[in-house]
Amino acid sequence: MGHGLTLLQREHRQIGIIAPIFHRFQAREDKLRHVSTGDPFNTANSFVLLALHVDNSHWCGVVFDFRQQSRSITVFDPLQAPKSKYYSMCDVLLRDLFGGVCKLMTIKKETKSRQPDVASCGVMVLMFFECYLRGIEMPRKPSPALLRFMRLRYLLKCIP
Repeated sequence: MGHGLTLLQREHRQIGIIAPIFHRFQAREDKLRHVSTGDPFNTANSFVLLALHVDNSHWCGVVFDFRQQSRSITVFDPLQAPKSKYYSMCDVLLRDLFGGVCKLMTIKKETKSRQPDVASCGVMVLMFFECYLRGIEMPRKPSPALLRFMRLRYLLKCIP
């Protein structure tokens, strides 16, 4: 996931990223210190991308959009299960680590796309980030073939 985020930052200007390794820290202070590494919330950045490894088993994506016309936080759970606990877990984590920003911005859920299996959450989150940055809609029902293609595409783009 970290390589995919770096790739998106390389391809798009004014992007801050928060490396997902911060999930491995136990203490809140350690997480906050790592989140600020690289200054993702620099005022020059229009977007900040945050990949959340929720429940230590599932990827969700968060985009902080600081553009004047948008100013929002969009959360994406690729599983989109009817009784999913992941949106609420993301909300708790966001409010704990980014409470000040959450109070100033509207939090929205991206619910238009759903992963077709139980193993595609990572590639779906990268697709969500890329579609958001490009201003295009996520595919509503991505096929397994599309996800295989996207996995390979991200892999090949990460190889120097």
